[in-house]
Amino acid sequence: MSFDRSIKIAPSILSADFADFGREIQAIEAQGADWVHVDVMDGHFVPNITFGPPAVAAFRKHVKTVMDVHIMISPVDAYIDAFAAAGTDILTPHVEAGPHIHRTLQAIRGAGMKAGVALNPGTPAEAVAHLLDLTDLICVMTVNPGFGGQKFIDMTAKIRSLRAMIGDRPIHIEIDGGITTQTAPLVAAAGADVLVAGSAVFKGGSVTGTLIDSAPDIRAAVNLMLVEQGLAPLSLPEVIGFIGNGLPHLVTLVMAARGIDPARHAELSPCVARHYNAVNGQETVLYPGVAGALAALHAAGHSLALCTNKPEAPARACLAQMGIAALFDQVIGGDSLPRRKPDPAPLHACTPDIYIGDSEVDAETASRAAVRFVLFTEGYRKTAVAELPHVASFTDFADLPTLIESLLVRSL
Repeated sequence: MSFDRSIKIAPSILSADFADFGREIQAIEAQGADWVHVDVMDGHFVPNITFGPPAVAAFRKHVKTVMDVHIMISPVDAYIDAFAAAGTDILTPHVEAGPHIHRTLQAIRGAGMKAGVALNPGTPAEAVAHLLDLTDLICVMTVNPGFGGQKFIDMTAKIRSLRAMIGDRPIHIEIDGGITTQTAPLVAAAGADVLVAGSAVFKGGSVTGTLIDSAPDIRAAVNLMLVEQGLAPLSLPEVIGFIGNGLPHLVTLVMAARGIDPARHAELSPCVARHYNAVNGQETVLYPGVAGALAALHAAGHSLALCTNKPEAPARACLAQMGIAALFDQVIGGDSLPRRKPDPAPLHACTPDIYIGDSEVDAETASRAAVRFVLFTEGYRKTAVAELPHVASFTDFADLPTLIESLLVRSL
């Protein structure tokens, strides 16, 4: 199990259909779950009883991803080997569960599992300060443990403290309790990278859009071509002014800006495309707040698709480089279909309920496909926001999950 800090969704099977765990586990993994979270409760450490090692072993047969087992039990040590034998990948006891958590973490690792440690809402971050070298995951409880469906308790200050304390150590910060489209962006922004979602997983909706600022990569590709021609590079604002109608049109405007003979277009357009593929994702950035917003939508059970006129392979590579590829169920690239946006074919291929975009081309595509269009107002539009047809608009991605939920609820 390799380490990475990209956002991971870990649905809790505590909210699944108890009569058909196998099908439920397969369904959430098919929908893109990164981990499967199993809550073990003993009726002693917490006021509820759920599963033991035999049930965990039964779940393991269906889990193809990481099985993340959170044990709310006391004592812990006597059951470590049983959970290891059941196929647990990460075993997370509570720091409050016994007097010798240091020895417990040693035993978990000794049994071949990754070692997590959980903190109740009333337990400070400092409780794990001397355990970091034995810890692979810190689970911050944002509800009091024992039951699903509870109201979120704001632990963002604790998360930030833990993130600073961890530094460069390969330790995940997991959040368990009350994760919704409203709370997920808050904890992700504070430094969490694993979100445990319970009841939020079992509702749906389909959302697609272009949410990446690729202008820096486009500028790099254009300027590599210009330098090869012995010409001065263009500034980022200049290149942004040329974006919006595809690469051939962009190259036409770039050549005009630097006085290049238009007859050379057939020569230089492939050159820019080659450079763009070479620098793919190196300078592209997510708009602020995108990772948290997408994680929240994903955690709420929405199907996410990326729809772009860029070729599919570099688009997927770019998403992977930015750590958000796992959040998307589908990527529709410009080379995947015979027609590109603003033709409605790309949207028809993924049949979204809502299309999020940032340009005139996006607005026209949504209109032709008869899909509700949500406008990100800080994109590459060349028309005033009020003149673009849209059902809603936003400027801050932190507001997007709530906006999407309200639109889907109104459509019921």
